[in-house]
Amino acid sequence: MMKVYYICHSTWGIISDVKDLLFDYSERICGSGVRGVVMKIFSGRSPLILFSHTHSDHFSPSVSTIVKNAQYILPRDTPEDIARGFSPKVVVPLRGKVTLDGVVIQTFPSTDEGVAYLLELEDGCRIFFAGDLARWVWPDDTEKNRREAERMWKRVLGELEEYNGVDLAFLVADPRLEDLGGFLEIFQVLQPKHTFPIHNFGVFSHYKKLKGLRGVHLPSGTPQEFILGDL
Repeated sequence: MMKVYYICHSTWGIISDVKDLLFDYSERICGSGVRGVVMKIFSGRSPLILFSHTHSDHFSPSVSTIVKNAQYILPRDTPEDIARGFSPKVVVPLRGKVTLDGVVIQTFPSTDEGVAYLLELEDGCRIFFAGDLARWVWPDDTEKNRREAERMWKRVLGELEEYNGVDLAFLVADPRLEDLGGFLEIFQVLQPKHTFPIHNFGVFSHYKKLKGLRGVHLPSGTPQEFILGDL
């Protein structure tokens, strides 16, 4: 059994029998009240805390003072003066694979900054976390910027095709974009057993576009716990 916690925006937690995980802890969108939520979820635990990149809606260094006995994963483009404040930590390449305490951590370059993560836990469960990997095509983009964004997006989707059938995926569904940042495209590529939309800025109304999709779980408030009995 696995418990998945929607904490706020792109901040998500996982409690499992194999490994506890916290993704993209941020206080910018969530506010300081998120500290108590995270402390309660991970009390007495030793999670792996992963940051996809250092945009402030995905990253708050203060997590290092909140969760004890944690290990940190940071992408290689994290500024050195920021990375210095985390210990113990592993700095991962923008595209590559490392193994930490039985967890295989594979990275893919984002279409913005940092990385997307594909984790394989010791029990074989595969978890994909997009970070800021999305189809960032805005209405007022120049044609050149639009073409470059599409090129980057299609390239990473091509790399992900071989990972079809992941167990759990956290995919960008941004309310500011008509196609939610390519949610349906990457959903079709990965075909996850369970999927959670991220990057919502606390807005839930756009999730109506995702209702009825197989295995898609839609948060309606924060914090919110989901229990996945088959993982």
